[in-house]
Amino acid sequence: MFINKLIMAIVICFGYGSTGYATDQPLGEDYPLQFHPNYLEMTIEGDKWFATNAKESDTNFLNYLFLDAEIMKFYGAGPSVNSQDVLDRTLNLWLPRFRAGEPHGGLIVWDKSNKTPLGFILAGLTSKPGIAGLSYAYIPSIWGKGIGSDVLKGFIEQWAPEVRKRGLGKDTSATPFKCYKGEALSQFEAVVSPDNIGSLKVLARNGFENWLVDEDPLMDFSSLTRNSFHSVERNITDFIALKELAIERGKYYKLIDFEGQERTFSIPTTYESLKYHLMYQL
Repeated sequence: MFINKLIMAIVICFGYGSTGYATDQPLGEDYPLQFHPNYLEMTIEGDKWFATNAKESDTNFLNYLFLDAEIMKFYGAGPSVNSQDVLDRTLNLWLPRFRAGEPHGGLIVWDKSNKTPLGFILAGLTSKPGIAGLSYAYIPSIWGKGIGSDVLKGFIEQWAPEVRKRGLGKDTSATPFKCYKGEALSQFEAVVSPDNIGSLKVLARNGFENWLVDEDPLMDFSSLTRNSFHSVERNITDFIALKELAIERGKYYKLIDFEGQERTFSIPTTYESLKYHLMYQL
């Protein structure tokens, strides 16, 4: 069964590129994953979309997303290497979390009008107690149309309070659990490429602020002219190299960007790209 799905995923990826997606698995033809008393089966929704827990039959769509270079350009370390990586991520990481009653697997976002998948949103684990790492990805055809921003708003207002309520023991129908490093969910952290302007706007629109760092800015670009032939990230990393600044991997620093806005950044330990860090307090 898994091999057949893997073959179908590869066909879909090469057949549709980054313009659209079609699935051989109609919505609703999946089994419930209620393997744990704390399994949180939630549907959140807006006017044009709804989101449900990821299921095994969503593997084809996730293959399409994670293997597409355009979609994954600013996502973490970039596109996955192959379909097996995506299969492992879905079947061995996301779904077991749900089965264990831990709500930090991904939610698939669907078009309300035609029941086709649009993307996913995820509140994963971080190294910080009570803090979820926010990530999401969508098909290019809906970029810039406000759907991603509306999904994030729904995720914050509908999904997060339910998870936090269980963590605090306020849901009398479920056993209290604290799945974010031993704490109830209290905060989101978003890690974003400096060049992902669309995502930075979506996060700001939904109340995300710079991660708090109690120190003076390490760099100030507000009076400098950006080299337009290079990315924002390249401009920053070139400056770091030129000034021979000692940047400790994983440590958060401040900078003032080219627009005069204060940003918190780091070079993560898991990959090479420089990232901005934003937060949302529940």
